Amino acid sequence: MQVELPDKTRLEVDLGTTVITSGFDGKAGWLLLPQGTIDMPADLNAEALRGIDLTGGVGLYKKNLSGKTEAKFGGEKEVAGQRTWLVEWTGPSGNVKLYFDATTKMLVAAKYRNTTMAGVFEEERRLSDFREVDGVKFPFHWVTYRDGGLYSDLTVKELKLNEKIEASTFAKPQ
Repeated sequence: MQVELPDKTRLEVDLGTTVITSGFDGKAGWLLLPQGTIDMPADLNAEALRGIDLTGGVGLYKKNLSGKTEAKFGGEKEVAGQRTWLVEWTGPSGNVKLYFDATTKMLVAAKYRNTTMAGVFEEERRLSDFREVDGVKFPFHWVTYRDGGLYSDLTVKELKLNEKIEASTFAKPQ
C-alpha cells in the first residue's frame, strides 16, 4: 500500500494466483484485474477518501490538527474488551464512529457503513500493535469485519514515512 496524503492511494493485493491493484489519484479510482483496468464509479470517491483518512488514522489526525474535521464526543464505550472514548466523526462518506484507547489516546477502532462495488456493508476496523516510526505511532495490525464476520487480517511488515512517490504511481494503468 502506498498513500500520499491527503488524497492518493494505491494498493496491491497478492491472492496467490493473481494480483489485484486498486488506486485513487485524488479525483477518480480504478481497479486493475487480470482481465484489464476498470474505472471505479464516481460515487465511491468519498469511500476512497475515508479509507485514506483511516489508514493508520494519520490522515484523520492531520485533518483534525488543521481544523478540518466535524466531530463530537460520544462518551466512554467498550470495544473488544477495551475501554475507549467514542468520537463521532462526519467523514467524506458519512458518519464514522471512532474509538480511541482511553489510556493511550490511539485510534483503536472505527465503525462505519461501507459502500463498495460488491455492495453495502457495516464495517468495523480494529487497529493494534502500535509502533513508533520516525516519531509517528502507527498500527501494524488491522483486522476488518464486515457485517460481523472477519473480512481481512493485515499485518504491516514495513512502513516508510515521507518517502517520495512518483505521481505515476497513482495514475490509472492503460
